[in-house]
Amino acid sequence: MKMAQSCLVVEDLCAGYEQEVLVVDNVSLSVAKGSIVGLVGANGAGKSSLLKAVLGYLKPSSGTVTFQGKDITGHRPDLSCSLGIGYLMEGHSVFPSLTVEENLLLGMWPKRRQASVVKAALERAYTRAPLLMERRKSLAGLLSGGQQRILELERLYMAGPSLLLIDEPSLGLAPNLVQQTFDRIQEFSKEGIAVVLIDQNVRKVAEVADYVYVLQLGRIRKEGTGQLISMDIENIVKAFI
Repeated sequence: MKMAQSCLVVEDLCAGYEQEVLVVDNVSLSVAKGSIVGLVGANGAGKSSLLKAVLGYLKPSSGTVTFQGKDITGHRPDLSCSLGIGYLMEGHSVFPSLTVEENLLLGMWPKRRQASVVKAALERAYTRAPLLMERRKSLAGLLSGGQQRILELERLYMAGPSLLLIDEPSLGLAPNLVQQTFDRIQEFSKEGIAVVLIDQNVRKVAEVADYVYVLQLGRIRKEGTGQLISMDIENIVKAFI
């Protein structure tokens, strides 16, 4: 689906870990500014691999990735943050031996020499998540799983991204923290940040997403608005998940 004012456009993208074995097979999708796009499918469907191909961790064999009108196909992954792309990988990604504040500051690495900008970003993070303010000098590894997820989401936000790629944010979280996590993701969208969201909670993804793509064996098998996918969720789960 083509969207007006697309932030991210993926066209006919193919990629694999071995030659001639595609885990991303001719995928095309579009993500508008301020929208949430969900990627759902069974384990091994190619969802995480698609994000890695967008980020350049997995080199595409064909197709294109365009971000804010610029071709970034196969770009260096370490440039993603400076481009305005944030990535939350599956599993916890905090640095346990660093403090909460040091973890947050890593989100500002491209702007680390702009002291006033860094200070303002920290203040915003602590305002949104007072818990992080209380624990700012504690080692991140001592936080609970839910607290670490809050830290990871705020670290993503620190550098002012235009696009967030979020992989399994609710994995292993208690139900109340799952809701809190999805609420924060919706706040990103309301602030104009485009979001690509993968999560095992297919119903929740369909509930918050503007548009959803269903993947199976590296290909998009079904797509539609979050509302339409929600209405057909039982059949989709049976057929593809």
